[in-house]
Amino acid sequence: LRNGTGALMNRRIEATATQKSGVEVPVELTISPLRRDNDWTFIVTLRDLSDRKRDEQFREQQAHKAEILNRVID
Repeated sequence: LRNGTGALMNRRIEATATQKSGVEVPVELTISPLRRDNDWTFIVTLRDLSDRKRDEQFREQQAHKAEILNRVID
């Protein structure tokens, strides 16, 4: 906090967050330090990755199905 540096600063960190309803969702967390005069402010961004993760899983399933079909055809 004194100098705006640390292991978590300016990095994208994937984690699991829990919504108020109790549902867990994948998120991306970033912490960006901002210095103004002699004071530090930390900007925290939390982004829901549910759609991206679902799309990635769908593409992986489609690739797996295509691989199986190729084996059957050959």
